Amino acid sequence: IINREDYFRCRFIEVEGDGAGTVLRPNFGLAGPATSDVRIDGCLLHTGTEIINVDGASDNVYIFNTIIYDGVGYGIIVTADSTVYIYSTTIIDCDRCVRVNSANANINLKNTLMRHDGVQCLLESAGTLTLDYCASNDATADDFLGANNQVNQTYTFINDAGNNLHLASNDVGAKDLGVDTSGEGAPLNFTTDIDAETRSGTWDIGADEYIAAAGGIVVLRRRRAA
Repeated sequence: IINREDYFRCRFIEVEGDGAGTVLRPNFGLAGPATSDVRIDGCLLHTGTEIINVDGASDNVYIFNTIIYDGVGYGIIVTADSTVYIYSTTIIDCDRCVRVNSANANINLKNTLMRHDGVQCLLESAGTLTLDYCASNDATADDFLGANNQVNQTYTFINDAGNNLHLASNDVGAKDLGVDTSGEGAPLNFTTDIDAETRSGTWDIGADEYIAAAGGIVVLRRRRAA
């Protein structure tokens, strides 16, 4: 999907990329010319070389309640002067989860769960990363602006190997470690998770809010090609 329009909305869809190819093709590309108020909400994006690539200057890109996984290169990469908000999102099994590489880009993350399986969770080549109440499985979550981040975390999903990425009741890496963002300006004033279930109490980090005996979607994990 390539977007070049203002006010674009992408909600509750799944996009599967072309696997571990040698050409950098994003599952979701935000290309030039400049765009404004782009929202990716409640999506499942996976299996590609770059899952989201913001390579056109964009004013206010919002990514929230979304699961991203199996990015051979990056989960999210920003290579243009853009302002991007990544809230309550799960980014796992990517070589790098988030990279910013443009001098005037500002990337703001809250309640974002990251687990790399290659190089590192976060890379600030140029531009600014700000993280609050995020978690990484390496030591990078507290290397940038922001506070209250968790590093070197291990996450427990209901069935990681069996394709269910909801947080388990015994998780200690993300559960009850987030912050309520419902008081922020729209569209970041959401109160539900990727399953449209209400977040309550101390929010969990990531796209899923643990709710005892709840139903919801099962996220299918497609392993990258060898």
